[in-house]
Amino acid sequence: MGLKPPPMSSPIKSQWVDESRWILKRLLEIIEPKIIITTGRIATQTVGKIYGIPTTGTLANMVDRAKPLNSDKPFIFPVYHTGRYGLVTRPEAQQERDWKLIKTWCDDHGVVIR
Repeated sequence: MGLKPPPMSSPIKSQWVDESRWILKRLLEIIEPKIIITTGRIATQTVGKIYGIPTTGTLANMVDRAKPLNSDKPFIFPVYHTGRYGLVTRPEAQQERDWKLIKTWCDDHGVVIR
């Protein structure tokens, strides 16, 4: 979503997200990913806006679904950020479980991840 000035732990300004959403949308159109794994609430909301997918509720509820937010490709899976603040909210063991559930869902639905 672009690059913010240090310190990296500072809040993300909505203006930055709005200004860089167009480039992310264009990149996704070029790459045509089968799945998108968003890290954190802001990334999930941003990708949701690009694809017209509601991202209501808490990030925890979206992650705990253990399935994509949508039923069409690209499949969108939210996860917590693996940085310090994400780990405070969602411990490493739980995050590892989240990622394994994404792989299991993809395996069960014939979505090949490389």
